[in-house]
Amino acid sequence: MTTSEGTEESADELVREAMQLQLAGAQRTADHAAGRPWPPERDREYFQWYVEHADRMEAIAPGALDPRAVASVRAELAKLE
Repeated sequence: MTTSEGTEESADELVREAMQLQLAGAQRTADHAAGRPWPPERDREYFQWYVEHADRMEAIAPGALDPRAVASVRAELAKLE
């Protein structure tokens, strides 16, 4: 698969990256639900990391991620900046 930048990405790499995004989000949700909210700096790092990876995945495979989830993360990041 060729990205808009002309680099090659395998389907396995894309799946692995999508899984990392979902796992990180699930970990954050679980920690918050268990009464262990992340400090703002960790939230900011997570949201920035998520947005960077989401942008990269969208460039490679448009529609691969739920646009509502990405919009939600962008909104949370904007609150912290």
